Amino acid sequence: MIGVVYTRPTSTWGSRLGLEAGAGLGLSGLQLSVMGKLRLGSGHWRFTPGLGIGLGVPMGSGSTFHEGHPSPDSDEHGPSVVMRWLDVDLVGVEYRGTSRLVFAASAGATVALNHAHWDIGDVGSDIRPGDPSPQVRIGLGRTF
Repeated sequence: MIGVVYTRPTSTWGSRLGLEAGAGLGLSGLQLSVMGKLRLGSGHWRFTPGLGIGLGVPMGSGSTFHEGHPSPDSDEHGPSVVMRWLDVDLVGVEYRGTSRLVFAASAGATVALNHAHWDIGDVGSDIRPGDPSPQVRIGLGRTF
């Protein structure tokens, strides 16, 4: 839901490839990610699709993802699960202004790599490996 990201162009292909590392807080607790990004275009605007992996690490009772189902007459559930995700940014754009302002937005999918059960209030369901979910990210930052 909220986090920080550091993106660095790599030396391969000049500045057409980038590596992004991020950390934040979300439904699964502490979220960590690493993503390779294409950086296509020139000038201020770039098209930035990407592919990466993410981990959702439970923090206390803050995770929504657990082992097993709660029983019908109880709110008890199994222990929290470390979630592993494959993240795919199908569409991404980045604007780097002359004042060092950076705006980035992307949309795509995140695919579960392990099994879990999620619960938010009285709503919940199973997540199986290979289950996709939509993903949207918007960021505002500054270059160094």
